[in-house]
Amino acid sequence: MLDRGERTMNVISLEFAGYLAGEVDFGPVRDRHPVGPGTVRDQLDEAVQRIASTVEADGAFGQFAGLTVVGFSDRNDTPGLSCDQRRASESSASFDRAGFAWQWLQQAVADQLVTPRPDWWDSSGAVTWFIVPTGAAILEHDPPTSEAERRRNRRVKFVFSFFGPA
Repeated sequence: MLDRGERTMNVISLEFAGYLAGEVDFGPVRDRHPVGPGTVRDQLDEAVQRIASTVEADGAFGQFAGLTVVGFSDRNDTPGLSCDQRRASESSASFDRAGFAWQWLQQAVADQLVTPRPDWWDSSGAVTWFIVPTGAAILEHDPPTSEAERRRNRRVKFVFSFFGPA
């Protein structure tokens, strides 16, 4: 947490790895992660509640949030594909993963709101958001030597920045 006088900034980075080959939907990947206090799933649930609180306050208490969803792909080593085809496939997979994770987050926050706001991400002046597809530019394992390493390369990361009074 960073203290700027009477305001604070708290950044939370949560990563969900383990996508199967060709899988882009976030829900099943999230569901494969352990449940319990302190787990990445628990931290994501807490972040969703903080976002909902920020949306509900709509800046009234000096609360603001920045949301970034980053999608990652594994290398596409399919024989016979050109470099451009591989790059396009990797870019598409990372974009789709980030997009589906963002859709999941939109719905999860909407479900927590007391006052229904189906477009909170566009109508709230207290929230900004970005989707960042990285293709296979940032691999955990380069080169991957097993399916387990490939699954670790296929992931999404949520970066939440919360700003508010101390």
